Amino acid sequence: MLCVIMQRYSKKRNKRGGYQIHGNNWDNTPSRSHEPILSSVSTEQFYVSNNNSVLSGKSQHRSAGKTLIDLTNQQGKKTKMPLNITTNSAAATAGYYLAKNQAALQRSMTRLASGKKIVSPYEDPGSLSVSMKINASISRLAGAQNNLQNSISFLEVQDGILSSVDSIVNRMNELKSLGSQDPMKSAQDIESYDNEFRDLQVQLFQMSNETFNGVSLFANYAVDGKTESKFRDASTNNTVSVHTSSDGFGGSKISLHKVAFLGALTMRSDDFAAAEFNSATNGATAGSANVFSFAASTSSEAMTLDKVSAGVFEQALANIAYLRAQSGGTMSRVIIAADNLSLQKTNMKAALGRISDVDIVEETAELAKYNILTQASAAMLAQANTTSDIALMLLR
Repeated sequence: MLCVIMQRYSKKRNKRGGYQIHGNNWDNTPSRSHEPILSSVSTEQFYVSNNNSVLSGKSQHRSAGKTLIDLTNQQGKKTKMPLNITTNSAAATAGYYLAKNQAALQRSMTRLASGKKIVSPYEDPGSLSVSMKINASISRLAGAQNNLQNSISFLEVQDGILSSVDSIVNRMNELKSLGSQDPMKSAQDIESYDNEFRDLQVQLFQMSNETFNGVSLFANYAVDGKTESKFRDASTNNTVSVHTSSDGFGGSKISLHKVAFLGALTMRSDDFAAAEFNSATNGATAGSANVFSFAASTSSEAMTLDKVSAGVFEQALANIAYLRAQSGGTMSRVIIAADNLSLQKTNMKAALGRISDVDIVEETAELAKYNILTQASAAMLAQANTTSDIALMLLR
């Protein structure tokens, strides 16, 4: 016997004829459509037996060959709920949402594991493009920052050598006082002072050829490599440009001066005017208007203490002080530029983080939500798969 949930109807309504239910009774009235037209629904349970009889409570009413009973809602519209075997729409829907929730759960876990908000290009192509450009700018800023750090090292080495030059020239000035201005010194004593004086000149020449990672620290020649550098002569300056922005050649830059080392130590003896190193005549007679240099490539080309006056030493020291001040000014600018680049890099990283970094608080909430939805959709899929058991029961 098949149990069917029927409806109790309090109002009788049939204009075309058919089976009607009035209260608990069935009226066996002929009908062309064989469809009951019912209203005013209340629930009652009926049983349809295999011999086409309808049983309700203790009453049994014969039905004229009708075994199919339609269910009608309160608005008078029929609701058909077929029971299928080959197509399980509930399971298909639950499976769709299970796959969707599972993908969202995996995406949330990937974001938390990587720390990135954008894990796939399709999620936010515009933000991905912006973040890639900012990241490239940060890389260029890092390169420029490293270049400025190397520039600071270059200038520090240069200033260290100039500091040694200042010490050497001061020692030369002391030797001048000891060797030529003390009548108590013998000729042998004076020769000893001259030997040290000549050795120091050779040392100064060798220091002028010092390099930093293969790059000369001092400008013995102009940029063309042929013209000799001259002290405080802009036409013979030799500089190295260092870029201080992420724009490369189109951005700002700083010129590092390869100071005119030999030019600062070479001058005329009469007016102390700067001169070229190769024009020096250290063997000239003292007091003559000739060019003297405190640097010499060999001892034989070096001058003796009696060839130079105390005023020349003072001018040489002033020239070295000017070179150190020039180097120090450039170093100050490079340090400021390096600090500026460091600040730019920090701000660019912050901007990149706001675009690409994941919000941990928000994403953990999303993870919890999709974790629950995944479990719920999996449970509903399992429940939907059990509906085929009802069809199996009917087939038995």
